Amino acid sequence: MKLLYLLSGALLSMTGMSYPFLSADNFSPVPLPPPENWLAGPRLFPQNVIAGFHADYDKYNAKSWSEYVEKKCKEFHACTSTHSFSAINSGTPKDRYWFGYVFRGGPTTPDDYQRSWDPQSAVKDSIALTINEEDDGNNIMRLQTELK
Repeated sequence: MKLLYLLSGALLSMTGMSYPFLSADNFSPVPLPPPENWLAGPRLFPQNVIAGFHADYDKYNAKSWSEYVEKKCKEFHACTSTHSFSAINSGTPKDRYWFGYVFRGGPTTPDDYQRSWDPQSAVKDSIALTINEEDDGNNIMRLQTELK
């Protein structure tokens, strides 16, 4: 089934279409245990970062910020995972902001993340999402429909 993903990805990149398998039901949370003070580990950050985002802390909550970052991920053909969190800005001002990253590199597991115990950054509200690789039987149908 992985061959299907590779072939369809190559075909879609040639035709300029978006990745058909990236839909809301194809992303699931990475099971990161509490507390939610996780950061992307070295397999993801910085080498597999596609894009990064930030926002004022009072504009979102953990769920709505994660949804925003997931939406941004779906704009990139190669995006296979997201990570969103809040932290104290390392620059100035020293306020809490939302940060989010979208990554390539395939599905992620808890092993792709590491805890941040740094009191200066005070990471919290971490949510990581990853693409599901399972074939639900509809992947080829979605591809055929999008190619019509």
